[in-house]
Amino acid sequence: MKKTAPMRLFALGLFLSGLALIGAGWTTNLIIGTIFMACFSASLVLVNVVLNSMMMILIKDSHRGRVFTLVAAIGGIFVPFAALSGGFLVDVVGIAVLFVASGFWLIAWSLFPLVDRDLKQVKLG
Repeated sequence: MKKTAPMRLFALGLFLSGLALIGAGWTTNLIIGTIFMACFSASLVLVNVVLNSMMMILIKDSHRGRVFTLVAAIGGIFVPFAALSGGFLVDVVGIAVLFVASGFWLIAWSLFPLVDRDLKQVKLG
């Protein structure tokens, strides 16, 4: 079985997440919207598995705990700001527009791991 480059899986996860958000933003059907959000959650699992695997391989054992703690702390600091700005944007443009715009943003970022020279050289295992 041929190994898949981790950056391709990472890009695929981001791309599928973007497509799912676009679909959730365009639909008005509750069931279909729920299916899109389930696909979004499943694709984020792929993104997180690849990202955490890369971090575990690329970061020395002696520094790994500090790096993971720092990433979690920084992520936690931004949650209130993201919630406030997201609520403001929903009031201004509407939830559907925000979902579609976020989907296109994720699709745009999914191209980055495919073209960045340093990221393409990362090998897992």
